Amino acid sequence: MVVEERKKRFLVVFGHGRRTGLGCELRDFVCDELAQAGFLCRLHDLLEDGFDPVLRLGKDEMVAGAPRKSDDPLAHSYAEDVQWADIIVFLHPVWWFSMPAILKGWVDRILVEGIAIAQDEGGSPKGLLGDKGAVLVQTFGTNSLIEKTVFRGLAQKAWKKAIFLPTGLAVHAYLRLHGCHDLEQEDLNAFKFKLKKALLLAASS
Repeated sequence: MVVEERKKRFLVVFGHGRRTGLGCELRDFVCDELAQAGFLCRLHDLLEDGFDPVLRLGKDEMVAGAPRKSDDPLAHSYAEDVQWADIIVFLHPVWWFSMPAILKGWVDRILVEGIAIAQDEGGSPKGLLGDKGAVLVQTFGTNSLIEKTVFRGLAQKAWKKAIFLPTGLAVHAYLRLHGCHDLEQEDLNAFKFKLKKALLLAASS
């Protein structure tokens, strides 16, 4: 009896302040490439979906728990998708050398107790996503020299140390596209080639 291998499940989390432009082009490229490769793919387009990024805690709540369907069906489905996925692709522009607020809200509200971490009273939280991988795709208006020498990879380090490490997500690739305000088509095509390769490598891991 031949057992068919389960298809890899990708979750694409897209946090941006625009509904058109380079970020959307890369979002569509990622989803199209995953579909053409035969993988399963779900998309969280936070702006388009109307996601509420504000975390509201009750009076006696010390940490955020999994969103309840009765309170916020969209956030609830987002949390379910995190558990469903094998690989999460995060795609966002870098503003103030960090992620946009809407994506930070996704982290605050979705990567929570019972979904991404388990709080250890008196100790560090335990990551619950150790069986999953991540691909981080960031676009910059600035050039690579400033990003590397002045800010020393700050936008990447925040993800690595404050999100990926605590939750247990294994990072398959960090991809950074610089100088997006005057990007040549040749450079964009080269970046898309690297991105496609990174996605396929992540799926084979």
